[in-house]
Parts: sequence; C-alpha cells; structure tokens
Amino acid sequence: MKITMLIAAALLTSVSPGVVAQTTMVKTSKAEKAAEKMEPIVTDRPDFTESVDTVPFGMIQLEGGFTFSRTGAERNNALGELLLRIPTNKRFEVRVGLNSYDWTSGGGSNTHGLEDSSLGVKMHLVDASPKFDLFHPSFSLIVMTSLPTGSAAYRESNFSPTMKAAFGWTLSDKWEAAANVNYTYASEGGQRFDQWAGSLSFGYSVSERVGMFFEGFAFLPGSYRGTNAAYLNTGVTYLVNPDFQLDARIGRGVSGTQPDYFIGVGAARRW
Repeated sequence: MKITMLIAAALLTSVSPGVVAQTTMVKTSKAEKAAEKMEPIVTDRPDFTESVDTVPFGMIQLEGGFTFSRTGAERNNALGELLLRIPTNKRFEVRVGLNSYDWTSGGGSNTHGLEDSSLGVKMHLVDASPKFDLFHPSFSLIVMTSLPTGSAAYRESNFSPTMKAAFGWTLSDKWEAAANVNYTYASEGGQRFDQWAGSLSFGYSVSERVGMFFEGFAFLPGSYRGTNAAYLNTGVTYLVNPDFQLDARIGRGVSGTQPDYFIGVGAARRW
C-alpha cells in the first residue's frame, strides 16, 4: 500500500508542473487573442459629433481637454470637459459629465467658476450593413440632462434634457462619416425654449496612429430668442496606444455673432 501511494504521489508530482504550465499557456493565449480583437479606443471628442460606439464592456473611459474661444473682445477658457463613460453591457453605457472650470474676461467683466455637470446614457441600437448603405447606418441613442451643480456665474437653475440620435457609416478603409440630430428642452436665464442641433463629420485615417476630421455643426437657435448658430471645425487625433489618445482641434463660427475662433487640445484614456 505504501509503495502504491508513493508511486501515485510521484506521478502527480511529475505531471502537475506540465499541467499547470499548459493551463497557463492556454489562459495566456486566450488573453492575447482577446487583446488582439480589442479595437483601438473610440472617443466622443474632440469633434462635436458623438460617435455610435459604446465603451467595451468591462472597461471604463475618461475623456477631457481644454478649449480657448474668442468672440469680439470676450475671451473664454474652459478646462476639464470631463466625460466619464461606464458600460453596463456591450451596448449600453452610463455617461457622467463633470464638464469644465471656466474663466472669462473682456466685454467689461471677468467671471470664473464651474459649469453645470450632466448625467446620461448611450444605447447602441443598430449595427451598420456590412457594405456601405446610406439608409442602413449604425445607430445609437443618447439621452442625458444637465444638472444645476455649477458656480453661480455658469449655473442654470433648470434641468435641460437632451436626446441625441447618432448615425455612423464606414465609407472605405480610410474614410468614415458620422452625423447627429439633437433636441434639447433648453433653458437660459430661467427661460425655456426648444433647441435643435445637427452635425456632419468626416474622419480620415492618415495612418494607424494619426487621424483627421472635418466637421460642420449648428444650433437652431443658438440661444434664447437668438439667431441660429453654425460652426466649422477640424482637428487631428494621435493614438499613443490602443487605450490612450491625444487630440487637437480648431474651428470658427460662421456668422458674426458666434466665436471668431476656438482652439482646443485633449486626451482620452480607457482602462
């Protein structure tokens, strides 16, 4: 009996390292394959147009940046633009907008403080047709609202619920297109009004790491009892690694009541 037990123990001892090594190799191989299948980070910045993509389930994503804009004698700086994206499954994510700390000068006054935050969700509802089809794009819906949490100079006392319809098309190996149609039950100085917005953006892959975009977007109207506001915007992105992206953009208002120009930089990281 003792001899039998000793032989069994010896066999187990000799086999275990190989089994463990083989199991580890299988697990490592699966992890490597999963990493290979993971697409590079897709962000909702720096352009105005929201993408149709949600963050991969099991990860979180943080986006942020800085924008300087000038309208006549007024100069505005916005630092933060923070958006935290937390997926709850493959097609649904929660979005927490911490927004920016602003400081504005010129025009006879100087103000500074925090913007209102926001809370919302994105739902990826439809995948695009395998081949390009103008009438069968990818489609996502974003539902969100502002929260009256900002500093006195920038806080709006009313909630401003917004719904965004996001569409996406793959045009070729290098080109993509995206469009948004948005509606906001907006508030300005406590006054309610209906505000629509639309955008069209084209993205071009210069290389595996470098991308460019060209965009136009507009608000109808731009403010309470104001005129419509239209903008042109372009920029570049640089993929440092599959989970980290840098960006820069520049744009201008089309009409005289909009910013003479705006310029910004930012970054996005997922874990």
